Amino acid sequence: MSQSVILDEEASDIPSDEVLNNDSHNLSVEVDSNNKDVHLKFSSKEAMRDFAKSILHESYYGSGEIEFYPLISDGKAHVVDGVRLTENSKSVLVKQHKTPLLWTVQTQLENNHRLMYEA
Repeated sequence: MSQSVILDEEASDIPSDEVLNNDSHNLSVEVDSNNKDVHLKFSSKEAMRDFAKSILHESYYGSGEIEFYPLISDGKAHVVDGVRLTENSKSVLVKQHKTPLLWTVQTQLENNHRLMYEA
């Protein structure tokens, strides 16, 4: 496994051949019903790396919005935007905040408070 990450506009290595050709590399997204925490459970470092590369690629070359969702056909999970989500996974939406110099992450908590991060 290479320690270097190279991104090109065509995303020629997303997903990696290993993730694309080996169904054991996947992501399961679960929401804890008690505290509403979101758990990203990667089956391998390769699955985690391709997820990160997809988001990084979107930040450089895309519109700033990407959605990861389970795509199941004939009982088999397929790769979407570099990531294979398991059948019962929740979808993940990643969106760039449109205000320059303000990056906001908002998490709706049980008591309707919002957690915001500004940079």
